[in-house]
Amino acid sequence: TPRDAAPDRPTPTELAGLLAGGPRIGVSTSATKVEGRAHEGGRTESVWDAFARRPGAVADGSDPERGARHMERYREDVALATELGADVLSFSLSWSRIQPEARGGLRREGIAFYDELVDALLAAGIRPRAALHDHDLPVELQDRGGWLHRDTALRFG
Repeated sequence: TPRDAAPDRPTPTELAGLLAGGPRIGVSTSATKVEGRAHEGGRTESVWDAFARRPGAVADGSDPERGARHMERYREDVALATELGADVLSFSLSWSRIQPEARGGLRREGIAFYDELVDALLAAGIRPRAALHDHDLPVELQDRGGWLHRDTALRFG
C-alpha cells in the first residue's frame, strides 16, 4: 500500500483532518494519463498516444493503453478522493473516446463512462468538474493542422 511505501507520511485521512473546517480540497485527473484502454471501444488515436509512444518521451515509459486503469477502477478512485476529504474532482473528457471520428457523431459508450463517473462523484458528495480538453486532440485533426486549423475549433464547438 502507499502507506507501507512511505510510513513517515500521513494517510489521506490524516491529511484531511488537518484541513477540517479550512480550505476546500480538490483533486484532478487527466483522461490521457489515467483512463487506460487507449484503443478500446472505438477510441481513436490522440496526440498524447502518438507522443507517449516515442522512445524516451515519457520518463518511466508509461503507456496510455494502461494508464492508471481509471476506467476500470473509478469507483476506487472516488473512494480515495472521499477518504482524502475532497470536495471537488476535476477530470478531463477524452475527445477521442467521445467522438472517435473527429468528423463523425458522438459515441454513446464513451459518454456513458463519464455519466457513471459523475453519478459516483455526486453520490460521494464530491462536485464534478469536467475539463473539455487536455492533451487529447484526435490525431486526425492534428494531421490537418490541429488548433491552427479553423475546422478544429468548429469540431470542438
